[in-house]
Amino acid sequence: MGQAIPFLVLLCLQAAFLTVSADKKGPPINIGKQEGGDIRGGRQPGAGSSFFKVQQQQIWNVYKDDDGKFVIPYVFENMSSYNPEELFNFALAMDQIDRNTCIRFRPRRNEHDYIYIKNERNGCYSAGAGRGGGQQILGLQSDRFGRCTDVKTLIHEMIHAIGFVHEHNRYDRDNHVKIHLENVRAKYEPQFHKASFYQSHTYDVPYDYHSIMHYEKDSFAKRKGAITIETLDEKYQRGRQKSLEKHD
Repeated sequence: MGQAIPFLVLLCLQAAFLTVSADKKGPPINIGKQEGGDIRGGRQPGAGSSFFKVQQQQIWNVYKDDDGKFVIPYVFENMSSYNPEELFNFALAMDQIDRNTCIRFRPRRNEHDYIYIKNERNGCYSAGAGRGGGQQILGLQSDRFGRCTDVKTLIHEMIHAIGFVHEHNRYDRDNHVKIHLENVRAKYEPQFHKASFYQSHTYDVPYDYHSIMHYEKDSFAKRKGAITIETLDEKYQRGRQKSLEKHD
């Protein structure tokens, strides 16, 4: 049986983690350098796939709350595996999504489709992009080897679960960035595939160098210092964004 925790209870943990010493946790995991990428199972990037276009049945539009927001139910497999500070970060991430989108994460009641937040030594990932049906794993490691519980990583993975992929996969990306496949580790080349015009929607939202869904300049590089994503406007050469941007 999974565990859910209401948002207001999470907010109360702000005071708690100031007085409770945090468990010893490893460093933040860089999702642009971890093994396996951060979308696993479900739709995967690849030629001819539907990875870039969320199909009707994959949209989280089955549940609504009284405010008209689309609800994504969630549970924790083992909430106690995260310390109070990390649980507060979950609250902050969900609150940013709530305040900036039409989506609201809510503890699961008895809904059939839901996000299952799991702490396992497998990095940071979403099992597919968009609603997969039934239990859908959001893998968020937190142990002495590494953690996925900083706010920016939580938001990034939650947005994958909602149904969005990476900014640099857009069909119009070549107008904004140059992908250096010669610097990408071979098995991760699919992470840099570009959507075709017919596979994706931009919803007339401009390309956003600052998107929290944008890879870093050296993501999945073969060697230290190699650039895999070069912005055509050099003033935007980037690292990781820390919060939701206007166009996310």
